[in-house]
Amino acid sequence: MRQAFHKVFLGVLLLTAWQGVSATRIVFVGDSITGLSRNASYGFANQLEATFKAEKPGGDYEIISLGGSGQSVSSWLGIEKRSRAQPVHLDVKTLDVKEELSRPADIMVVMLGMNDVLAPYVNGSDAALDRWVEHYRSLIHALRERAGPGRFAICSITPCTEDLSGPKNLLIDQMNSRIRDLAEAEGLEYFATAESVRDVLSRGRKVKPDFHVTTDFVHPNRAGHLAIAQAMLRGIEKGEDNVGQSLRQQLDALLEEASQAAGGLSWEIESIKPESDGVFSFTIRYYWKSAEDSVAPQMSLTVPEGWRVTPEATAGVEGTFNITGRPEQLENRLVLSGKSGEDNRRAEITLPAPWLVAAGLILPHWSRDGFDHEAAITPIDWIIEAGENFVGDVEVGKGLKLTWQPLFSSVDYTGGDHPDSVDFAAITHAATFEAGYAVRQIRSERQREVMLEIGSRRFAGECHLTVWLNGELLYNDRTAKTEVPARLVEGQNTLVFKASHRTWQWQVSVGVRGVDGDSLADLRYSLPELE
Repeated sequence: MRQAFHKVFLGVLLLTAWQGVSATRIVFVGDSITGLSRNASYGFANQLEATFKAEKPGGDYEIISLGGSGQSVSSWLGIEKRSRAQPVHLDVKTLDVKEELSRPADIMVVMLGMNDVLAPYVNGSDAALDRWVEHYRSLIHALRERAGPGRFAICSITPCTEDLSGPKNLLIDQMNSRIRDLAEAEGLEYFATAESVRDVLSRGRKVKPDFHVTTDFVHPNRAGHLAIAQAMLRGIEKGEDNVGQSLRQQLDALLEEASQAAGGLSWEIESIKPESDGVFSFTIRYYWKSAEDSVAPQMSLTVPEGWRVTPEATAGVEGTFNITGRPEQLENRLVLSGKSGEDNRRAEITLPAPWLVAAGLILPHWSRDGFDHEAAITPIDWIIEAGENFVGDVEVGKGLKLTWQPLFSSVDYTGGDHPDSVDFAAITHAATFEAGYAVRQIRSERQREVMLEIGSRRFAGECHLTVWLNGELLYNDRTAKTEVPARLVEGQNTLVFKASHRTWQWQVSVGVRGVDGDSLADLRYSLPELE
């Protein structure tokens, strides 16, 4: 009897002790990126959980990802308020915001701001940024009151597009500066997620010219989530170097895989400068991956006929070539070559034909029924249809004159480096209802029938597209993947489109394709002269 009592008593003690051991509860608050941290197998929450299990077996962690697609700082204020009274389910459907925020958090981490930039809900004015920070401050206070976290961190915003000097990322730089100031003012920790992703992108481009840290120039891919997980881990563990080895190994493996795919030779375009009469100068930097004891490679760059390159040859694992020429082919091909002992490497570089583009025109003629094209007709549209020069000193309303600039498609933007692609995020932050134009000239040796190919690779957003060829209106509808019969005349042809965008991403593709086996090999591309 006494023996039985002791067994029961011991069991109660063990159960009580087990129940008294609580996990370290980490709650992430964010948008679709935070949702993907759980919903994608490579998501940063899953990566953190695997790291804790592998490298901190004595610890117990509960990771909660409250991420909602499309959510901004302001909209999360609404979610927090609504979840006080009723259940709210975001991207991870098994989690109820009401329940999760009602439980204490050991560590709370907020990563918001991407949709404020992407939609956009915030522009670059000081007044807009000040309002955004105050909304962020209000959200912090509400979450702190609600969940009472022992530690509270806010994260920098990861890149939107992969051009770190592009308009949206310049705005993100301003917002991240405000986030750092907000963290200091509120006594919060700052997790450098953006800095980590940027570092991985830089490292990746040195081993593969089209290395990406996103799937769609917004949402991180596996490399991007690994970079975020590293930043989160550094913040959570306060910089301890003995944790995160598995993350580093995975990232090193990804970079090695990318390097092998590129043959150990990478490159990037550092600068593009218009000269005169359709001539451009490009600076191309190359990167040769080599062992420490290998011989410095001898490098050369072969350019199209009529182009100039300096230097003609150079040596070293990293260097630059300056080239000058007329990018009149739809795809202008160069060859980068290197030799180190018996090791020969080669990379093809394709420079697309440019567009001449302009944006900044606000056309708020949208309703539930779509876009009112008639109300959105501008003086430029009339000049296009009259067959006259429209890229000069033309007023488009209330004193507004468009600023035209050349644009080369790029692996950094939606649509990639396909020569028919124009992502207006390359030239503007893109306000709601902003519209823009793109034009290029196409010289044909003869009259021919062609197909006009139209499409888009946006994952979110609406855009109405108007396309003219030689002043003839050929397409006037919402952007969709389609083909339209068209005709090129002998000599110069002018292809131009107006893209009227409502919100979110703003990319379209417009190009000509041959029919009946016509390769269009004789076509030459150029830009109209600015007046």
